[in-house]
Amino acid sequence: MTRKIAAILACTLATTLAACDPADDCTPGQANRIVCLSGDRVIYDDFSKRDTHLAEGGIIYVSRTTGRRSRVTGSCHAYMATIPAGWKPTFPAPPVR
Repeated sequence: MTRKIAAILACTLATTLAACDPADDCTPGQANRIVCLSGDRVIYDDFSKRDTHLAEGGIIYVSRTTGRRSRVTGSCHAYMATIPAGWKPTFPAPPVR
């Protein structure tokens, strides 16, 4: 698991030059990967269906996984990427009521 996290972090850092700039949305029609971290753990990993917008309140996008409009905040990064074979999304556990 630690190697997987390290690989994702390395990929995120390596793609900083291709990252979505707040002044310029990600490329329309491209699969944009959304990754959020908590310390060294990946707590959110998804791909967008369409445009990804970086706003003051976080990253807003339409999830390829759920088909719903989503907003994530915190230590999150959006960058252009292709969906790897065998990839599965990572979402936070729902709150316990």
